[in-house]
Amino acid sequence: MGELIIRDVFHSIDEDIDVVKNLLERDDLELDPFVEKTIGMYDDCVLVATGSIAGNTLRSLCVNPDYRGTGAINKLMTHLIEYQFGRGNHHMFIYTKPDSSESFTYFGFHPLMKTEKVVLMDSSPHGIYDYLEDLKVETEEDKWSEASS
Repeated sequence: MGELIIRDVFHSIDEDIDVVKNLLERDDLELDPFVEKTIGMYDDCVLVATGSIAGNTLRSLCVNPDYRGTGAINKLMTHLIEYQFGRGNHHMFIYTKPDSSESFTYFGFHPLMKTEKVVLMDSSPHGIYDYLEDLKVETEEDKWSEASS
């Protein structure tokens, strides 16, 4: 294994997207159609991990089985979380498969909702309640703004 390099995957380049889709398909995953940004981690031009961002969510996360246990997921998650922080997104969510959810607890994510096929995880143990309170405050502020207009 050489040095793992992270770079953007350009959705406009079919070759890039096809390689990402192939890696995801190996794990029964799909590239979420709503992603805004996708990154790839490469070992000597070979895609070994990928992750995407849509709003304040991390999606379509996958590491090649040959690279699990090498720290690739740590590097991938660190990059995605730092990117989100740079955008001002300090409260994040992850969609993942139930058998992968434990991996994300090490990055501070907490299960919020679970079905047979997917787990929604939150970056804060009380984050959804804080988020709902923020929405409530915004709604109340909107009412006051409209009333004073």
